[in-house]
Amino acid sequence: MKQSIKQQVLIRVALIFIVVIVSGIVTLSGMKRVRLSSKSTEQATQIHALVLTAEKAHYG
Repeated sequence: MKQSIKQQVLIRVALIFIVVIVSGIVTLSGMKRVRLSSKSTEQATQIHALVLTAEKAHYG
């Protein structure tokens, strides 16, 4: 059975809404992963700086 123009428009609007929601969820999860990676890198940098300071004190 053929759908009316109104039904077709509503289906397309609903599809666009669903795609926008999924896209937002994917974007937010990606940003969360980047934030966690950044924190991990920051911790590694702090540990590296601490080790370099200890090495400098040892040789000094």
